[in-house]
Amino acid sequence: MPDSKASIYWDTCVVLDYLRGNTPNATLLKEIARQSQEPSGNIRLVTSVLTLTEVAFIRNDDGLPQLTDEQLKIIDDFWDDPSGIMLIEFHQLIARQARAFIREAQRESRSLKPADAIHLASALSVNARELHTDDDRLTRLPSIAGLRITKPTLDQPPLI
Repeated sequence: MPDSKASIYWDTCVVLDYLRGNTPNATLLKEIARQSQEPSGNIRLVTSVLTLTEVAFIRNDDGLPQLTDEQLKIIDDFWDDPSGIMLIEFHQLIARQARAFIREAQRESRSLKPADAIHLASALSVNARELHTDDDRLTRLPSIAGLRITKPTLDQPPLI
């Protein structure tokens, strides 16, 4: 039976918010993650292997980077959990698509960082339904090939 789960792509900033756990989005992000781990759930969380590199530490409440032993364990446990987030490998097709996005943005007098372009191309490579990000530069981009770029959201939050 084919997998009918819709992929939701998490940009690095969303993964970091989830790992911090005390952000304004914490409850929503935990619920999205919970729903993605349910065998009968209808969503799958995905991100690029690039996110492994970008999540080098967790910022403290002052916004300064820090890496305590506890935070290192939180990060490692997140990546080691096979029921967590699915990783998308970076390869030549994604690299070429990302480069095309950078060139397209430049033609439109906009700027697109290579890492952001890789995230966009990675999301498209798995036909993600939407890309969740807190990056305002990305949320202002028009829909790309049917990919909705939005702040984290759930179509149907759980009833309380």
